[in-house]
Amino acid sequence: MSKTATKAFYLRGVDGKRVEVPEKIYRAWHREDRRERYLEERDQAHGKVSLSQYDTYGIPLEGYIYRERDLVENIVLRNFYLNLLSKYVGILPAEQKQVIKLLFDDGLSITKAAEHMGWSRKKVRSRRDKALKTLKHLFEQDGITDYQI
Repeated sequence: MSKTATKAFYLRGVDGKRVEVPEKIYRAWHREDRRERYLEERDQAHGKVSLSQYDTYGIPLEGYIYRERDLVENIVLRNFYLNLLSKYVGILPAEQKQVIKLLFDDGLSITKAAEHMGWSRKKVRSRRDKALKTLKHLFEQDGITDYQI
């Protein structure tokens, strides 16, 4: 007599372990999985964004959605810090102010800024460091120690 072997069907459980399931559940799961992949591919082909792509890094979609109030608060704080920074940069000596403008506003490297001003790289670094130290001190004088612009 020959024994009829029944095929076992498995799906991955929540903890990543394989779990044996009935064939009917296995086939239904795979049918839905294929359909979901087809719909995502179709949407991508038509330039639509799939919400499931936001879970790629293990971050749930809620992590990407901000409350409008939080966004407004961040914008207000950023503008406040930028205005304060602009005020403080205005207080700096002319050489430090010029170095800050070239390095941060114009995006020049230290070498390019030194060439532009006819200075050594060491002098540019020195003026930058003094300016940043002064700016940090001015922020701290106003009680602002945790700032990101």
